[in-house]
Amino acid sequence: MVGIVIVSHSKQLAEGVRELAQQMVQGKVPLAVAAGIDDRAHPLGTDATSVHQAIESIYSDDGVVVLMDLGSALMSAEMALEFLCEEQRENVRLCEAPLVEGAIAAAVAAASGSNIKQVLTEARAALAAKTAQLGLGEQNTSGGFEKQDSKTKDSPSEPTPIGNEQYTEAIRLTIQNQLGLHARPAAKLVTTASQFQSQIQVRNITRNTEYVRADSINRVATLGVRQGHEIAIAASGDDADVALAALQALVETNFGEDNIPLESLPITPSPSHPITPSLTHFIQGIPASFGVAIAPVFQYRPRQIKVEELCVGDVNAQWQRLQAAIDRTRQDIQTLHQSSSNATAIFDAHLLFLTDPALLEPVRQRILEQHQNAEFAWQTVVNEIVAAYRQLEDAYIQERANDVVDVGQRVLLHLAGTIPNTIKLTQPCILVATDLSPSDTAQLEPTMVLGICTTLGSATSHTVILARTLGIPVIVGVSAEILNLSDGTLLALDGESGKVWINPESDTLAALLAKRDAIISVQEQAQATAKAPAITRDGRRVTVLANISGIADAQIALERGAEGVGLLRTEFLYLGRNSAPSEDEQLEIYRAIAQILDRRPFIIRTLDIGGDKPIPYL
Repeated sequence: MVGIVIVSHSKQLAEGVRELAQQMVQGKVPLAVAAGIDDRAHPLGTDATSVHQAIESIYSDDGVVVLMDLGSALMSAEMALEFLCEEQRENVRLCEAPLVEGAIAAAVAAASGSNIKQVLTEARAALAAKTAQLGLGEQNTSGGFEKQDSKTKDSPSEPTPIGNEQYTEAIRLTIQNQLGLHARPAAKLVTTASQFQSQIQVRNITRNTEYVRADSINRVATLGVRQGHEIAIAASGDDADVALAALQALVETNFGEDNIPLESLPITPSPSHPITPSLTHFIQGIPASFGVAIAPVFQYRPRQIKVEELCVGDVNAQWQRLQAAIDRTRQDIQTLHQSSSNATAIFDAHLLFLTDPALLEPVRQRILEQHQNAEFAWQTVVNEIVAAYRQLEDAYIQERANDVVDVGQRVLLHLAGTIPNTIKLTQPCILVATDLSPSDTAQLEPTMVLGICTTLGSATSHTVILARTLGIPVIVGVSAEILNLSDGTLLALDGESGKVWINPESDTLAALLAKRDAIISVQEQAQATAKAPAITRDGRRVTVLANISGIADAQIALERGAEGVGLLRTEFLYLGRNSAPSEDEQLEIYRAIAQILDRRPFIIRTLDIGGDKPIPYL
């Protein structure tokens, strides 16, 4: 008799499904459960070893059907197959049917003596009665539906080319975003595509690229889509029409970005205090973030993990180590996401990297099939993705390679059992480094880091974008000789001209101090008018509301002229912690923000969690 394994993140859910199925067949069918993990603090999850043991416990030559709920359950089930001998593997099938209806239909079919193929057919058609009752579709003669979800175990792991007749719908769209499909809009496209069951692909028609998976942040970003490029999006599955409509709306609204040409953006005027060339030695770099800084040098040299290839026997242990390191990295990024309200989109993309099938699937293949250690498999695939970014023509998208490196290094540090890099300072300084990662920069305190000077990087990197939001002057592309300076050496930099002075002379210092004072004066004048009413040139009054992620943001928003809050992201309460906030805790925080706003407009968005913002305890 065919056996059935139920795989779920929740042990209670799986036990309930097994109880229903057993009542239907009076205990005649062998049923096993692989659900939850042995962690009291975080019991929700799946484990490949448990799935393997469940299969073994009910295995017979008649075969075993495995049903899964979602996400990592599928990955754990696929991995469990690798632990079986070839003969057993041929008799075990992963079924994409809905968990509850599929398990009951499969159990009834197995109890009647059906073979494994018939059991699969019945499970896959399990929604027929419900669909007919609701009048949502017609059943075909094979017991399934005319439109089949292409995401099944028997389907190819990579989407079929667009010319294949499986594709039911396709659309062509022109990208209008000023910077094309850079990290943030690419992340939104991936998040939207991932919400649907249909298999979705996208290609850059202008560059004549191949189709890539729309649920892969790296595949989408490396299409090199720029402003004005035409893309094609194809979908196959029951919800293809709805998926394409949602993606079309996303593109046509410019992914929620203001499509203002860069040259038309207001630029902070430079005070008329030019720095005349000094006879003292200065280094020319690339100006990246406006401002003047004068302070001692602090050389930042982050730890680098040396990775060696090892042939390992226990591949399951290696995969579990990697999963644990990814989970800890996710918690790190969620904490940064919570504390860096100006960088939420950047860290949304970082979270997507950790779930990207274009990254995880080849890593898993290297571990399971080539018996590579987790560190080497992870770093090899990360390097391949980084190389793909850096081969692109678009310099802006090339810079996204640094985001992949940043996430990759965090995972490696956790694999090595070390704490991710932190910058500990005892006095104000100018930070000097080969380069800084976005996560390094997000943790900087502007009162301690007065300026940044790096030998690598560009003015369009996420590191520089974050530094600008923090008001820190930055110069990139400086000669490597600056890395030889001793800590404490006096350094001065002008973020407008890109000049760096080592031990500047008194006349240079005087000119720089005058320019810095002039900049501060301009900023103070802007601050003084920030709370004045916002009125357009034609006399229309505009209400300015802020998007915030916490109590501190509310205070800053008012100081900078906001007239209220148009969006409070409630997910900040849930990120970077191990359990959900209590109702009292939420009330206390919402009340504190309301008191700061003092009867000004205050709009609270309900919880936006999942997709690019996963939470392990929900």
